[in-house]
Amino acid sequence: MISISKQSLVLGAAWTLLSLSTVAARAEYVAPARDLPSPGHTTLTLVSYATPGGLYQIDSFFDVFTELQQVPPPGPGATSIDSFFDVFTEISLSTPGGPFQVRESPTRHSQMRTTNSGPTPAGDGTVFDTEMLSLDLSGGTMPPGLMIRESPTLPSTGKTTIRESPSLPGMYQIDSFFDVFTELSFDGGQTWTPGDQPMHLTGVPEPSSIVLAMVGFAALGWCGFRRRNH
Repeated sequence: MISISKQSLVLGAAWTLLSLSTVAARAEYVAPARDLPSPGHTTLTLVSYATPGGLYQIDSFFDVFTELQQVPPPGPGATSIDSFFDVFTEISLSTPGGPFQVRESPTRHSQMRTTNSGPTPAGDGTVFDTEMLSLDLSGGTMPPGLMIRESPTLPSTGKTTIRESPSLPGMYQIDSFFDVFTELSFDGGQTWTPGDQPMHLTGVPEPSSIVLAMVGFAALGWCGFRRRNH
């Protein structure tokens, strides 16, 4: 039977709670800087593409902006700023006659525009209007000839809200989303088919935040193991 001392329990729990502090609920995360965009975005929206080659569907989509590519948001009265990113994506995709499979693709062309829209209605933060200007996916483990892009004709807009964390001094609580209109090509970009609805992407913590939380739980088990064997 594993016996955990009160001190070990408190230390392990504190580590876990600190780790989980970056994994806020409802698409919010906590960060030490006001940098944009959110480290990652995800959606469970089912988007269908009725192409001449058959029906393609995306039932989940996850992207990660690297931390070094996040940028400070524009200040009050400032003009919009454009940001360029490389993004790594995971896509759950079904092709005609095939099962859903997870595909991974490096994104080499992604652009976002951010505009300071002023304080929140409650006056507890700042709202930023955002727009995904481009998103081009191909290669990686995606099927040959398959490409996905952000619509060149429909605006893919969203919002980001930044507030000071009420429970963690010096930290910021960030909530963001995008509604991204996409098009799919199965012939290397010769023809494009629009999705039947936009992908609603909501901000989530980067994977390392979740890993830190798992480390916290593991610390509890390790403390108990050492207690039992000494």
